[in-house]
Amino acid sequence: DKSDYSALASVYRDYLINEKGIKKNDNLALVNIDAYGALEVAANFMGFKYTKLIPMTSYEDLTKILGSLKDDGVDSLSFRYIGWQNDGITNKKQLTKSKLIGALGGKKDWKKLQSYVDENNIAAAYDVDLITYRSSFLNNSVSTAFNKKAVQYAYQRSTYTKSYTIDPQYLLLHDKLQKNAKSYLGSINDSVKNISLSTITNTLYSNFKDDNSYHRSDFPEFAAKILKSYKDAGYEISGDNANAYTFPYLSVIYNAPTSSSSNTLFDRDVMFYQMALKGVISLTSAPRQTEDRSGDEYLKAVEVGSALLFNGVYENATEVRKLREQYLYGADYKLWKDEAAKQYKEYAPLYKSVQGKTVVSNSEVASNVMRTVFENGVTVTVNYNHNDVKLGTGTIKARSYEFTKGGTAK
Repeated sequence: DKSDYSALASVYRDYLINEKGIKKNDNLALVNIDAYGALEVAANFMGFKYTKLIPMTSYEDLTKILGSLKDDGVDSLSFRYIGWQNDGITNKKQLTKSKLIGALGGKKDWKKLQSYVDENNIAAAYDVDLITYRSSFLNNSVSTAFNKKAVQYAYQRSTYTKSYTIDPQYLLLHDKLQKNAKSYLGSINDSVKNISLSTITNTLYSNFKDDNSYHRSDFPEFAAKILKSYKDAGYEISGDNANAYTFPYLSVIYNAPTSSSSNTLFDRDVMFYQMALKGVISLTSAPRQTEDRSGDEYLKAVEVGSALLFNGVYENATEVRKLREQYLYGADYKLWKDEAAKQYKEYAPLYKSVQGKTVVSNSEVASNVMRTVFENGVTVTVNYNHNDVKLGTGTIKARSYEFTKGGTAK
């Protein structure tokens, strides 16, 4: 008798809990940082070209970022560390074991970071990319239907042509992926308790190599085996923009999708993903620095009770301009830490009141004004317009929101 998208989200949530066995685990900190470690850049010594790793955020630097935010009053804080091991942010070789990076401070500074995290009760996840790599001299990558390596090029945004100045990436064959995942599992640092298997959770691909072919529809089974093996080993697992078949294994999903492709087929976007998963799996919004319109990602997080996410680096942010990691150009933590503290102070009362609570309904009550009702009766109304909007309950300021708890507007 109820078939709107709010009811369908409820049905899907019940399916995940009752049939897939997902246990509610919505307890993520409000402010989350994607901290980026080492970056490989081109260098030159007496005319000889080579590459080297430079620190974007060293182990010591990360404690400084966390400390700076805590000094600004951000008490609900966690991070995911990307590029903290081996080849840095992107794999040069296949990942088979974990090794700390000297350019980031080595074992001594790593231990200091772990001590700081433990003493301040800060949740930490460490990102692991088991799928992509840049050096493909061995025949371990997937092939196209024309029996050629399925090369993953970076593209120039201005012309949509391949970039030949950025190293392409390759995708690992599924049997080699399973083997490497097992090998890596046995090498993880003892202090790591939460692993972010980002590419495993959001990447689907096929292989047409004659002796080892498989379709995209087969890949979820391969991914599930790896996720299960890591979960059975006692690790908390985080995902990134995760596909549905990974939900039973995840405690946190970073960068949960908040928009569609915006094709003309669609009238507007509905955050069905968050409506189905809120209160069950911890979610963050997309990073602030990737917003198409300033402030939208914050308002979207407020609408459905998601945690906030910021891309963060401590130094060398300008080094990414001509690299695959150019999305980090505005990630210097000093550019956004004041904004993070302001949003934390403003959003914390609402976030705490809906943490662990599911969404009952979500609807558009006026043009570009969305209202969400949570299971405990908290109601949030968000105005995405650039002008104030009058409703029956009062006026909501432009690009702002209000929430009611026990019938009182906040």
